[in-house]
Amino acid sequence: MPVLVDNIEVQIEKIYEVFDLIDNEGADPWLWAVSDCLAGLLDQYKESLSIEYVYPLMQLIKRFEEKNTIIPKMLNNALSNINL
Repeated sequence: MPVLVDNIEVQIEKIYEVFDLIDNEGADPWLWAVSDCLAGLLDQYKESLSIEYVYPLMQLIKRFEEKNTIIPKMLNNALSNINL
């Protein structure tokens, strides 16, 4: 189970670790777990998100598309509300 953190930058950086787990172990639940945690953090984050963190978010979305899985509503809503 991924370690849940309360820092948005750290959580976004953890996306890459989750991708490695998915690629090596096929652990789809990790994808859902990180997206749920990230969605909660994005909802609370009131400052503009640095552009350097946009690419990992795009990669997360791409992973859902590759797995033919619908992006969770909570993450979708959080992504639509972020400031860049």
